[in-house]
Amino acid sequence: MTANIVWREEWKRPYESVWSLFENLKIANSVTGSDLLFYIANKRGRTHVNKLSEETHTKLKELTRIDFNEINQSMLKLSKFERNNPLHYFHTHLCYCVECVRYNFHSYLHQYKLVDICPFHLSELKRNCEVCEKEIYYFNFAFHIPFTCKCGAQLYQTVQEPVWKNWAEFNPCLDLTILDENSELTDREHSLQRLIHKIINN
Repeated sequence: MTANIVWREEWKRPYESVWSLFENLKIANSVTGSDLLFYIANKRGRTHVNKLSEETHTKLKELTRIDFNEINQSMLKLSKFERNNPLHYFHTHLCYCVECVRYNFHSYLHQYKLVDICPFHLSELKRNCEVCEKEIYYFNFAFHIPFTCKCGAQLYQTVQEPVWKNWAEFNPCLDLTILDENSELTDREHSLQRLIHKIINN
């Protein structure tokens, strides 16, 4: 990998998860997760994305202008709405929206246990690989191919070249009107509505 990381600030989208950003960094630089990890942290192997050192976070911010600590703080703030153990409210396996992942996007909101539908598309979140039907470990980013299960199945299929054109086509937005227009909400839609209210008003 060269001395610089290819990345533009406009490629980062609102509510994007650390996992999603790492997968897109791998795409933009045509590297594996192991190579990216070696470049930013000087080590290889399976790594928990929330256990990177402060030095690594600082280097990432210098190279990409992405504040990964800020994303983690957003997750902690979200968990404080419930006033309990923060980690208790987030899945350790990947929960993803099929529509979002078509745009190489995953949100940390998808990992929130109290919501099981996508806040952007209102579609049910997937909890397993659709090929091998196993859970995908959310916190590891050392896999070779981005947005891919250990079995080799890709979560997205894009024909866009260059791929970042695909990123520009979707800008996630929390919009209460898509729920407010429907007076007969399901229980899970009510949960999502409460979550969006809290995020917007805090």
